[in-house]
Amino acid sequence: MLLMKTIVFLTSVFIGLFGATDIVKADAEVKEQPTTFFIVPHQDDEMLTYGVAILNHTWHGDNVHVVLMTDGAASRVYELLNKKLDNPLTRQEFSEARLKEFKHSMMILGVPDENIHVKNYPDGGLQVADVESTILAIQKEYPNAKFKAMSYLDDHNDHKVSGLALQNLYDKGIVKDARFYFKPSQFGTERFSGAIKDKYLPEYKPFIHAGVEVYKKWQPQIGRYAIGNTSVGKSFELLKNSPTSMYHVPGYKLK
Repeated sequence: MLLMKTIVFLTSVFIGLFGATDIVKADAEVKEQPTTFFIVPHQDDEMLTYGVAILNHTWHGDNVHVVLMTDGAASRVYELLNKKLDNPLTRQEFSEARLKEFKHSMMILGVPDENIHVKNYPDGGLQVADVESTILAIQKEYPNAKFKAMSYLDDHNDHKVSGLALQNLYDKGIVKDARFYFKPSQFGTERFSGAIKDKYLPEYKPFIHAGVEVYKKWQPQIGRYAIGNTSVGKSFELLKNSPTSMYHVPGYKLK
């Protein structure tokens, strides 16, 4: 059974990387799958916070979509990176380089390009209304979708508002299935003792490791600048050594 799942999953990754030719999934089959949307504030959150969760959902047959909310242009890495480059990047070029890292990691996690949705709100300035309008638009097309956001208990604005928006829509009965994910630095603290771990299988390991390597790749000649690793290298090492995605249910409060 595990071998068959591995073959199916690797096939989906292959299609994501190289494109489908003779292998086509019927629309009816896709519609029958559970559909899950991950709301991702920044490039690298999809690996650090959701990596195991995305694998777990794709592995078990969900039609997984990922919504990247911000352009990632405000990262402090922009200035650090340009000090090392002979030809400094513009903010737009920096944002595009971050998107390249993001899309590569998504392929590795088994999410096809057509299931990646990029909103490009300003990094650091995401608003609850931005996330609510995004989820409401999705809800019209996928009324039974499950939604994952980062926790409203997070101290980063863009992370927090994604959770606040999802909690608001859950409270109104618009979203029926909602989960809220902690970032790795919140793991293991007593105040977050009510968190739940996504199931991790040993078969996920090579995909997690490959996804981490995407963010460590330094090849400026092809537009790869190791942005994620420069920003939060310790978090990537933590993910590699102890792969975990951890969430709480709606209405969760600190201990």
